[in-house]
Amino acid sequence: MSTLLQAVATRLKANTELAALVTTYAGQPAIFADELAPADAVLPYVLVRAPIATSWNTLREKGQDVSFNVHVFARDGQREDSLQAFEQPIRVALDEPGAWSPAVTGFAMISISVEAAAPGPYEPGITSRLVSVRALLRRTD
Repeated sequence: MSTLLQAVATRLKANTELAALVTTYAGQPAIFADELAPADAVLPYVLVRAPIATSWNTLREKGQDVSFNVHVFARDGQREDSLQAFEQPIRVALDEPGAWSPAVTGFAMISISVEAAAPGPYEPGITSRLVSVRALLRRTD
């Protein structure tokens, strides 16, 4: 599912509103499809975290139910409402299931939705927010 996460990161980077909220890294918006940001990345930035996938196979179709987090990181002391400003551009960037194919080889996107958003875990000097996303994929091969 790493190709799905790369596709998500690409779509998030293409959203100009979200790109304006993060710093830049190597000439691109600081949005990474990885568990950790590069050590020299500057806050605020976004990580698209590793997914959890379960099968939803039936007699006629096969597919995956994939859940993952888009994790927003900012400097400690940044107001909660400013972190909430990240949510809407994330929703907008991900809200077109038909435009995703073929984001993941062998799968077609049935739906993708932002399920919830909540404060992220505390780290000294860092404020974070988790945006939970769920995608349903149908096997095409």
